[in-house]
Amino acid sequence: MLGRKGELRPQLLKYCHLLDAGQDPIEAFSEAFELSLSELDRELKTYVRRDSFYIHRYKLPETQEKQPIEVQPLSQAETRLYLGDLLMETDRLEQAETHYLQAISLNSELATPYQSLAMVARLQNNWEKSARYLEKAAVGETDDYMTHYLYAENLMETALYRKSGGKRIDNETFETIQKHLNTAIRLMPGFARSYYLLGRL
Repeated sequence: MLGRKGELRPQLLKYCHLLDAGQDPIEAFSEAFELSLSELDRELKTYVRRDSFYIHRYKLPETQEKQPIEVQPLSQAETRLYLGDLLMETDRLEQAETHYLQAISLNSELATPYQSLAMVARLQNNWEKSARYLEKAAVGETDDYMTHYLYAENLMETALYRKSGGKRIDNETFETIQKHLNTAIRLMPGFARSYYLLGRL
């Protein structure tokens, strides 16, 4: 929007209208901007290499300072959970796992620590352990589409490739995977990976 001193803003608006009308993104881009993708790449590289940039100032009808700010303190379990997330991001998996287990011991009804423990197990290439944690998360947090998706993906990976050597999945596991993928789709219809995994069954 700020490149070429804002000259492309009308084209951006046209591009958004074309997308809303259901046009293919690549075709909509070419029609709106009259640029090829390689030309756009050059434009972006030129823009980020600049040593100065244009800015726009907008006057808001009401500033955030006048609005009350709600502060919600974290519980001890939530604090352990977020500390675990930070540790996992820095690849300190054993310490992260300890914090997640502490979060569960403080509040066994939290489902998120189980999902996080499953991710730690994945990073340790322990798919069966990951599936056990995800099963607990799927039961405890039914409105989290990603939990259902990851549980189904884990089950498929374990059953199809790590146990049966690429052969057919047994009926019970098949139905469980299908159930959780359908739940993930119901909760988040726009998440394409759920459809892809369902198509692989």
